[in-house]
Amino acid sequence: MLQYPINVYPDKVALDASKSTYDRDLHFTFKGDLLTCVYWRLYNYDTQQIVAASDFCDPNLAPIAYNNDTVTGQGILSNRSNGKYILQMMLTQTQKNLTGGLYNVYDRYVSRGKIAADYTSGSLTIKIENKSNLIYEWNKSGNICSQTTKTYTPSGGSPLTVATSAILMEVGGTTTVIDDYNYETGECNLDTGISQNIAAGTDYKLYANYLITEQYYFEVATEPTIEAYSHEGASDIWVT
Repeated sequence: MLQYPINVYPDKVALDASKSTYDRDLHFTFKGDLLTCVYWRLYNYDTQQIVAASDFCDPNLAPIAYNNDTVTGQGILSNRSNGKYILQMMLTQTQKNLTGGLYNVYDRYVSRGKIAADYTSGSLTIKIENKSNLIYEWNKSGNICSQTTKTYTPSGGSPLTVATSAILMEVGGTTTVIDDYNYETGECNLDTGISQNIAAGTDYKLYANYLITEQYYFEVATEPTIEAYSHEGASDIWVT
């Protein structure tokens, strides 16, 4: 299961972007079974706006780290202007099965609730509570919160698109994957329909294959320089 990383850099540090010696890479110690992808964002601390975002994964979506491995994202701190920043990451886990295919590991509990409207067997939509900030919160377009995907090409095969972050719904003794979620209405589009009617008020649980980390604060600033000179036999020190 994914756990919160430790030894995260940058966190609670101040960097001088003008110095060639400062570390421009992201580092952390991974905690969990396996890590497939790292999605990262830098926010302006004052405005809360995203100023940079990207990800790094193995091209074949093979694991890039196991428990206690050090993970490095090269150059993500390059070319940052002076200011206050927040770093946050989304970590995902995907595994290969015995036949070489990929599947997500849904072992992180997300939330629970009750079905908001009667569901008809086989339907590809189901309604739950609206305005949840725990469902695909990093991939929202308008009111629609969706899976994050990657395309890879298996050996000797054709390109495949895989959901690198996904949420599994457990309801009525069965499971299905949520493709997307309407934040305003609570309506979910499902990967596969459920083969039974489900009454409004039925309990459900959500499990994810991803984790969104804490927020890590750091600053970029120009380090002051110290100049010393002699004046009429006395030594004065000026800080500029």
